[in-house]
Amino acid sequence: MKQKARIIRILKLSILTVFFCGLSGLYSLDTGHTKNGYTITKKNKKRDKHSDKKNKSSKKVETSGVVILYEGHVDGIPVTMFLQKKGNEIIGFYFYRWARPLILRGEISDDNTFFLDEYVGAEVQNAFDGKIDGTTLSGKYGGYTSFEVNEVKKFESDTKVISNERFEKLMGEHLLSLQWISWDFYGNISVVMIGGKVIMYGQQFNFRGDSLVIAGLVTEINDNSFTLNGTVSTQLRGIAKGENCTRDGELTFSIYPNGAFWRLKQMENPCDNFIDYIDIYFKRPASRYNNENLYILD
Repeated sequence: MKQKARIIRILKLSILTVFFCGLSGLYSLDTGHTKNGYTITKKNKKRDKHSDKKNKSSKKVETSGVVILYEGHVDGIPVTMFLQKKGNEIIGFYFYRWARPLILRGEISDDNTFFLDEYVGAEVQNAFDGKIDGTTLSGKYGGYTSFEVNEVKKFESDTKVISNERFEKLMGEHLLSLQWISWDFYGNISVVMIGGKVIMYGQQFNFRGDSLVIAGLVTEINDNSFTLNGTVSTQLRGIAKGENCTRDGELTFSIYPNGAFWRLKQMENPCDNFIDYIDIYFKRPASRYNNENLYILD
């Protein structure tokens, strides 16, 4: 009997030892005191958390650098460029003909030579190679076609966004019209972003040679309007003797009461006794670009 009782006590002690060792192991796993990989897992979780924060912050648009407006020609075709230099890197957009934005990315060397790759969507289609001489960029486009653009204006201030909803509404491509040109055949205007600066460029024209061109920096976006620091140029038969007429400076586009478009508030033609209805529509044209990130560079 004594031997049987002794065996039972030994069995009980063994069971208790295993139980407490198990608890000790569980406690070590929970607190990360073991070296079996769980501590690494916990550290990985912390690293992932910081990594997520880093990724979120990287999505924010950095505010840096002056954006320069250039105008000129590529093989006789008028072009407009908005470029920003960041160290040796150059980024920006350029526009021609139907005002669809094309992305430019490249580098400038110490001897002021540069290259700019042209992107259509996400693919490189062509390139500018040349030299910067003061405020002029010139060289070859596609390896054989000559180009030259000249600095027109510098934009230093970032865009003040008061309404995120209207900012999202404004970004991208829109239909554009001036009643003297046509209310049936629209022009196109694009709103892009370089760093913290919202840039706008658009045009409308007809077979008679009438034209409307808008270019500049959007300085503020709010619930009811946006402000453009730039130019609105018109050239119309029968108005201002058919000569080019330009509004220059701070211009306001307000949402019309029907909520279908923004209309230029400074409607009086500065060169003749006429009223211009210049409208940027909420409606968007059929676009080659389905990715909204193609309108934003940082």
